[in-house]
Amino acid sequence: MASGGSLDYRLGNVLPTTIQLCGPYVVEIEGRRVEQALPGRQGRLLFAYLVLNRDRPVSRGELVDAVWSQEPPRDPADALAALLSKVRNALGNRHLEGRSRLTLVLPPQADVDVERALAAVHQAESACALADWPRAWGASLAAQNVTKRTLLGEYEESWIEAWRQRLDEVLIRALECYAMACLGLGGTELAGAERTARHLVRLAPAA
Repeated sequence: MASGGSLDYRLGNVLPTTIQLCGPYVVEIEGRRVEQALPGRQGRLLFAYLVLNRDRPVSRGELVDAVWSQEPPRDPADALAALLSKVRNALGNRHLEGRSRLTLVLPPQADVDVERALAAVHQAESACALADWPRAWGASLAAQNVTKRTLLGEYEESWIEAWRQRLDEVLIRALECYAMACLGLGGTELAGAERTARHLVRLAPAA
């Protein structure tokens, strides 16, 4: 498997897995769009939580708190079981492993926008440290392209707000790298450094 999807042997193509949580909510699993198949707002919220925590097993109690923090259902265990059943069905009864503790298992190299932004800002900072300005320029733009959009804009949950703050910090770091890269590249990019410096002052005036 070379990328984030399974192989379509009829066409000889790798089917993409792409998840976008910033801006429009998009879930494409192995070439199949499934966001509309997820069970409503709660299903999308549950799936997003599993995506953002897919590096570890998540307990059912934690999922209940993530989905129903404002107004828990009368029987949280039954409500979660029903919601998970619908989510599993939307995913084709694949990718969600475990019973008491659940883990979302996506195809190798799946493209998750939040993960891409986190990786890109690290690449940008590393490139700046090496004065590799072309690489820093590209990586910092990649991080900005994600973090300038709102994470899960239709929801207001404490865990989402914590992620938004984290992504705001990533945006500031990406802008700083972009400004440095523009200065390092010089020429026509100097105007980009000036615009970015003004943007940084608006975002973090005390920084």
